[in-house]
Amino acid sequence: MRRTHIPTLLLAMGLGFIGGYTANIVGVARQTHASDTLQAKRFELLDDSGARVAFWGSDKESHEIVLAFAAPDGNKLAALGVNSARRAFMNFNGSDGKRRFTVELADPSEKPSLALSDNTYEGRVTLGFLQTDYPSPSDDDWGLIFSGPGHRYIDFGVHKVPGKDEHFATLRLLGPDGKGWHAQ
Repeated sequence: MRRTHIPTLLLAMGLGFIGGYTANIVGVARQTHASDTLQAKRFELLDDSGARVAFWGSDKESHEIVLAFAAPDGNKLAALGVNSARRAFMNFNGSDGKRRFTVELADPSEKPSLALSDNTYEGRVTLGFLQTDYPSPSDDDWGLIFSGPGHRYIDFGVHKVPGKDEHFATLRLLGPDGKGWHAQ
């Protein structure tokens, strides 16, 4: 090694030491001042092939805020979140994307209901709060309903008398024509 290279080598070592020391101080400072908030509109989990298998965020189609798990074809298999009315729900879907099991808080009363379905009809079995066609906070109908496409076949419940603080029990067994037995 020549004597003329020694000052260059010492200068390089000195600058390298200063650079490493500065990077260490700046790096520690960044770690101790971590951000408390991470913001995004949506997070997606991908499998090894790059296919989306789950997401957390706003669903563009249903306007729900969900944590959802997807099948390889993109259909949601399970979802937990809040709907567009900001009410909590949980859904399990078949591989065809149709709902099979739903737990939700009804709008506007936030009373719970559970629904079981199959691939041909949503709402085969409903248990819990029975929401009316025109929801009201004063609604207080609860029951168990077995249905088929277009008809209720078995309906058992406790219903509120409209405008009063009274309840009555019902049991209905109906045929496909809507006629059947009714007890109250």
